[in-house]
Amino acid sequence: EAALAPARGILQKAGVACLSHVVQGEVAATIARLAQELGCDQIMMGTQGRSALGDLLLGSVAIKVLHLSSVPVTLVKP
Repeated sequence: EAALAPARGILQKAGVACLSHVVQGEVAATIARLAQELGCDQIMMGTQGRSALGDLLLGSVAIKVLHLSSVPVTLVKP
């Protein structure tokens, strides 16, 4: 929870409501499942900025969430 404090502060200053959840499981599947269970309108995720080939070879949580989620996903690349 302490690691989320900086992001929570930025969102609160911008007037954006946020909730945090700490869960265990395979990361991409857990994010997709939790978004569905919570009735989220959208998932927004950052990427590490690797190339498409790098994602293909190394895998990407964001790409897996994109494919697993029934909720719209927006990926933000640095």
